[in-house]
Amino acid sequence: MSDPLGHFVRACQAINPAAAAAGFPPFAAAFQNETPLNSGPYIFDLAAFGATFGTSAHRIAILADAQAALDALRSEGMGWHLLLVGGSFIREGESPSDLDALVVYSLASTDVADVERAIHAIRSHLRRFSKVDFKFCPVDVEPIILVKRLLFFSNVFGYDKDLHTLSRGSVMVVPNDVADDMAKGGRSR
Repeated sequence: MSDPLGHFVRACQAINPAAAAAGFPPFAAAFQNETPLNSGPYIFDLAAFGATFGTSAHRIAILADAQAALDALRSEGMGWHLLLVGGSFIREGESPSDLDALVVYSLASTDVADVERAIHAIRSHLRRFSKVDFKFCPVDVEPIILVKRLLFFSNVFGYDKDLHTLSRGSVMVVPNDVADDMAKGGRSR
């Protein structure tokens, strides 16, 4: 429990019930009281994400498709480290159109042929899941690329087209095994 990352994640997760009640705004507290601990993106492990957002048969079906898509990614040697989720799925309502997420991943192989084969197979797998809209960002890139993509998609997911403003937060989902490791005081992968 002394691990700084595990402590940080648990502290961030403490705000989730209040953020959920407020509809996951970018900031859950008064702006002058905001910190990285009490603002978006809100952090969930995959099980808690499912329990929080699987509130209807339609949503559960989308979650099942997302889990199948993540399993397919793993079977192709793509380890996902986190999902940045936004859009209609984390908003109120029983019938979101889909689950929009940026998948931060790494591949087991760095061989170009293996990577190309994995990407082709992954695209083929994802065509089967029409309610899952995954975009991708490798974790093993220059930090500027990773940060730029994360911030871009966080802004896209939070943009209200009607109000022409950034008025919604996003959710970060970590795999259950990573959350379990952090709860035990270990490091993420």
